[in-house]
Amino acid sequence: ALNTLHQNELSLIDLTGSVTDYRVVKLLAVVIVCNTVCFHIIFQVYYITKTHSPDELFLSVYIVDCTFMYFDVVIELVLGLCDCLLLIAHLQLERLVWIVKNRDQAAMSIDRVLLTYVTTYNSIAAVLGDHLCSYFGPLVLLHCSYTCLEAAICILDTNRHIIKIDGIMSIVANILWPLSDLKKLSAVFLLGEGVNRMRSKVT
Repeated sequence: ALNTLHQNELSLIDLTGSVTDYRVVKLLAVVIVCNTVCFHIIFQVYYITKTHSPDELFLSVYIVDCTFMYFDVVIELVLGLCDCLLLIAHLQLERLVWIVKNRDQAAMSIDRVLLTYVTTYNSIAAVLGDHLCSYFGPLVLLHCSYTCLEAAICILDTNRHIIKIDGIMSIVANILWPLSDLKKLSAVFLLGEGVNRMRSKVT
């Protein structure tokens, strides 16, 4: 998928002589990584303070917590990669629309424009249909199920802590964790919808 999108960019550069502005993709990648690291540190500290005890059970409980947190970090980074690929595809489709609208001003031949247009559109459709859907589709479906299960567990845990005065941190953690997962899914759905809208404009 990355090679195909890179080849699309080379074709667009060859036609227009300018590079697509991918600053928003870089910004999204930085936000995803920083958000992942910050949340991981916050929950790491929370679970250490919550489960810390001098007995031998602490290590086993902490390992289980770390396993869930590691799984969450991996999912966040993989879905973040999907977000970035969708955003790149969106920007390239946006560029195709711009090329068609400004062909006369840029003095580009209609044959080259049509060739680049059709080739780029077909390759983006192939990336979305053959690569992203087959790989990220089951992953998103699995993560939806995981988020529902996680939300149910957090609700039960919150009910247990809601009557305790010292349980406020547990309530906050139980709210933040499912919200973090919903945010990951929302980003994928919103960017996917944006790409679909651009595809309808291009066609």
